[in-house]
Amino acid sequence: MAQKRMFNISITDTDKFLDMPATSQNLYFHLNMHADDDGFVDSPKRIMRNVNASQDDMNILLSKQFVFVFDTGVMVIRDWKIHNIIRKDTYKPTLYQEEKSMLEITETGAYRVRNEPVTRAGENVAQIRLDKNRIDKDRIEEVKEEKISTSSQNSQNIKYFFEKWQEITGRALTPFEIEDIPKLHKEDDFSIELMLAALKEAANSTSNFNFNYFKSILMRYKRQGLLTPEMVAGAERQRQESKNRQFANQQPVPEWANKEYKREATEEEKKELKKLLEGMED
Repeated sequence: MAQKRMFNISITDTDKFLDMPATSQNLYFHLNMHADDDGFVDSPKRIMRNVNASQDDMNILLSKQFVFVFDTGVMVIRDWKIHNIIRKDTYKPTLYQEEKSMLEITETGAYRVRNEPVTRAGENVAQIRLDKNRIDKDRIEEVKEEKISTSSQNSQNIKYFFEKWQEITGRALTPFEIEDIPKLHKEDDFSIELMLAALKEAANSTSNFNFNYFKSILMRYKRQGLLTPEMVAGAERQRQESKNRQFANQQPVPEWANKEYKREATEEEKKELKKLLEGMED
């Protein structure tokens, strides 16, 4: 089996891909790295555990059809042949020929599910479980609503955020901010807890609070893959530790450390020394 795996930016540099959470993107890359030479993965659940991915991360990949899953639990990367061209002398066919027979390749090189059920030796082959295992757009909305509902139960909802806003910033919300904050939570999928962490950082960083600065902090969290306040706190600790080490390495040596100090003899010691010298002259 070939040991190298490639990624084509015509897939991974699209809004469709980049709009996914960083955890879903990370899961996609790991699934690709563990796929066989035909793009099939037989241990997706183990990979999910190893990279701390949630079922929602997998559901997003399924809903966007970046991957297909079969009744057997085997998964295939839809755009595998767009990402990878395997040399014939290193190519090893997949063990999952039955699942592969359910697919066809489009003109662009992507896998596509065949329209008709495939049969072999008079027996129905297990059909791809797309409708059963993937979530569609309605399911994505349900996931968001479930998150909002859970947040509400923990008093971490928009109303709670508005109350904390005035407590932390010391000023009332503007109409624009009242309209924009729910979008950050519902559409950009920032949790209330993470938004509060960004709000505190923005308020502590400057005496003149700026809403755009608060949003820029949230976007920085997203770029760095910081999804929880605990991850933010951990990153800040690492930054401070690195800063302290750098400061310690640059700390100038005190002037006194480079001086050579001589002990002055006491008057009594000087007299004793003088007597010794006079005795030597005699």
